Amino acid sequence: MVATAILIKNASEGTRINRSLVDMIESLPEGKYRIVIEPQSVRHSVPQRKLLFMWMSLLARETGNSKVSIYNYYCSKFLLEDMPSVSEMSPAQLTHFMHEIEADVAQTLGFSLPIPDDGEDFIAFLKDFKDK
Repeated sequence: MVATAILIKNASEGTRINRSLVDMIESLPEGKYRIVIEPQSVRHSVPQRKLLFMWMSLLARETGNSKVSIYNYYCSKFLLEDMPSVSEMSPAQLTHFMHEIEADVAQTLGFSLPIPDDGEDFIAFLKDFKDK
């Protein structure tokens, strides 16, 4: 039997263990058990990453540069050496990175990148760039 529960430890909130861990342990039959604690890997969502690369396609079209060169430019501009690569970022880290790109595009190129809150305009963007 393999069971999973959540343990959270951070400086601001201290250590928290959800009740399911306690319940899980109490419901085990008598015997010896091994408990393994390992970091939980929370990676960004596939839609979040897809949106990032659709933005790269849009920026490539708007600037005449390649998608790869734009991606490399933003990585070198906003990612510190000790930060994970985009493929290893958590959802929060990728969101922050994307906000940095949004702000830079607005400031340097003078337009807003499409986001889901844009409604019909965002749907049109998705149709244009979903396969690029």
